[in-house]
Amino acid sequence: MGVVEQSLVAAGATVSGGHVRRSIIGPRAEIHNGSEVEECVLMGGVHVGKNVRLRRCIVPESTHIPDGTDLGHDPEQDRRTFKITPGGVLVIPEHPPLPQNGGQRSR
Repeated sequence: MGVVEQSLVAAGATVSGGHVRRSIIGPRAEIHNGSEVEECVLMGGVHVGKNVRLRRCIVPESTHIPDGTDLGHDPEQDRRTFKITPGGVLVIPEHPPLPQNGGQRSR
């Protein structure tokens, strides 16, 4: 069973075994087992795989975040691939360069 704290979760979103804190989750978004989403905005149709860690990220509609991905915890690593705002928010573009098996972006 998923846990949601201090967050807005749209109708049709599913949090199955994940943990969501201080975030906004759009319709049809899915957050799977072992995943942690903290201070994020996930647009509609986002798929967060298993054991993913997202912190202070904006994720565009219909993005697939592969199992084991870790974003928002290592600013230097994240800056190599993504834009980070002056306030420290990681902005994931449409069609992000994420490895489909977690790869180097995994924890």
